[in-house]
Amino acid sequence: MYKTTTKKWGQSFLGSYIFQQLVPENHPLRILSKIADFNYLNEDLKHLYSQKGQRAYSPAMMTRILILKDLYNISDERVIQMVKENIPARMYAGISLESSVPDASDLTYFRRRLGEDNFQKIFDKTIEIAGQNGLQIGDILLIDSTHTQAKVNRWTQGHTKDKNHDDKDAVGGYKSATKPFFGYKHHTSVENKNNLIISVQTTLGNVYDGSKLKDLVEESLEKIPIPKIVSADKGYDDQDNHFYLEDQEIFSAICLKDTRLQTKKKKFKDHFGLNQIDQKYFDQYMHPYYQEGQEQRYKVEQSYAEMKNYHGLRRSKYLGLEKTHIQACLTATVYNLKHILTDIALNLTKRKLNNSFVT
Repeated sequence: MYKTTTKKWGQSFLGSYIFQQLVPENHPLRILSKIADFNYLNEDLKHLYSQKGQRAYSPAMMTRILILKDLYNISDERVIQMVKENIPARMYAGISLESSVPDASDLTYFRRRLGEDNFQKIFDKTIEIAGQNGLQIGDILLIDSTHTQAKVNRWTQGHTKDKNHDDKDAVGGYKSATKPFFGYKHHTSVENKNNLIISVQTTLGNVYDGSKLKDLVEESLEKIPIPKIVSADKGYDDQDNHFYLEDQEIFSAICLKDTRLQTKKKKFKDHFGLNQIDQKYFDQYMHPYYQEGQEQRYKVEQSYAEMKNYHGLRRSKYLGLEKTHIQACLTATVYNLKHILTDIALNLTKRKLNNSFVT
């Protein structure tokens, strides 16, 4: 079914000796090859491949190459060239020195073959990998969204001769009242202890942030224990969201809008004689968990900065909502793997790791 391009080091004539001599024990890719080889995919995804015809490259190997692509934030062509020339990259890909390397077009076909559901599962696997390596999930879930610019220019959208160069799914949205964008939104939940991304969902750019809180929490609860606090910014201050978290027995540390606590003259409402709803928000604001949740909110912004600055999430690499979600899943996958590496590897800080993956 699969091409014989990946071999164990001991089965390769030169691979075992060269890999062991040239790739240090503490090299990030060598550590990554031990904790995230994704070999289980060869069995789980075999139903996507025909039993007839030419043998395909294994899903595990192709997934590792895509992880390399996003780790270094390079194109399909450049990552294939890297695997050909770079010993640590070839080692992580699992390709022996005497074996052939896929073509860049094979990565395109592979993404199309798997689809967004399978890439979502690959991202979900990183939470399991974190647990297998002793990482503890925090007790605060941080929710927010970030935008990604579409691959096309909004001003030329619909005006090109070749309509295949238009992104039919991309729409306009607003980062703030004065900062519009054209593209998509990535909604995420992040735990507070190791800054691991627990869930990621991609929508059109004009989707209201608050409408995704329930979906993000429910997806997160399928993977982690119930957190004690959920924290988010004012864009999620919706009465339904507060009641939903209360039903889940999770404290809502969603940042309250000024109108919840202040009068039109910007003075705090007198907490004596408040109606039931206003009293509920006043008690929420005064609770120690509220301040604790607010103090942790900056961590979700750190994850966005890292994914945009080092892994290309600032701009969509593909056209369409489905492919943009695949990009988000792969970016979140490499982000989580990097944070797992910094926890289990000695003397490997986030700054050193970011610098090591710059080409």
